[in-house]
Amino acid sequence: MLRFSTTHDYSDSPSLTSLEEYIERMADNQKDIYFLGGETLSDIYSSPSIKKVLKAGYEVLMLDETIDEFVFQHLDTFDEKKLVNIGKGSFTLPNDNPEEEKKKLKRLSRHYKALTDYW
Repeated sequence: MLRFSTTHDYSDSPSLTSLEEYIERMADNQKDIYFLGGETLSDIYSSPSIKKVLKAGYEVLMLDETIDEFVFQHLDTFDEKKLVNIGKGSFTLPNDNPEEEKKKLKRLSRHYKALTDYW
């Protein structure tokens, strides 16, 4: 009954996919259903939030209708999969390691210390 545009087959005239089809295509290590809302499909697809998820190889549901986001706020889960808004600040990918990110940022800070001190 519910059908959405996704990044799987994004084009000028994308076909709609069901949540069941989305789950069938999910990556092995993916536990959640990812979605992002916006004004138009092209705005959503060009969002910086979506680029990181696509680079990691995950599909994202693109919600361009106001009612879609309303439904997702109240649905919360589908087929025991949590619905996750990748536009929220607390979103992290399954393979993200916050400790590794902190170490990387610290290394970069040391590397560019002279430049940042100059600025």
